[in-house]
Amino acid sequence: MRIIAGIAKGRKIYSGNIEGTRPTLDRVKESLFNIIGYPLNGYNILDLFAGTGNLGLEALSRGASFVTFVDNNRECYRVIKRNVELLNFNARSEILNKDSLKFLEDTSKKFDIIFMDPPYDETDIIFAAINMINSNDVLRDSGFVVIEHNKKFKPVNQPDDIRKYGSTYLSFYKKASLIRFKESSQKK
Repeated sequence: MRIIAGIAKGRKIYSGNIEGTRPTLDRVKESLFNIIGYPLNGYNILDLFAGTGNLGLEALSRGASFVTFVDNNRECYRVIKRNVELLNFNARSEILNKDSLKFLEDTSKKFDIIFMDPPYDETDIIFAAINMINSNDVLRDSGFVVIEHNKKFKPVNQPDDIRKYGSTYLSFYKKASLIRFKESSQKK
């Protein structure tokens, strides 16, 4: 894995050997950040189910003001910490070894972008996370959520944008769409 653009462009990052993680492929990551735009100056970003921290690290390289990485796997925490130190992003990041849903329940922070890349086999956790994002109001009004998933995830309403890269999908939801997402999932 490597950083694609920004101040750490071309730098390799450690992926570890963590069972159950699948870091976002470079071509998917590049497309994601082309859609989001560049630079990310002033953005406060949340990387949920962070795994290796690949997306949050790319965001920091592209100018994000701050990234909060959250993953409940102890080895993922170590890998993210190692990568943050390797790239000298310590001052602009927070790494939490915590359950993502518990973090969403407890936090008082607001984010401009939330990356969600949960285990593909756990699609119910996406609905739970979105409900928690809505109920705790952690997304800024102008913010959006990006969910990386496979075809097993069936959203209850259309995302604002969806892209397919092989078997990987990226679904983009603005705040208003997340509220509709919540309303639709309750009618389900």
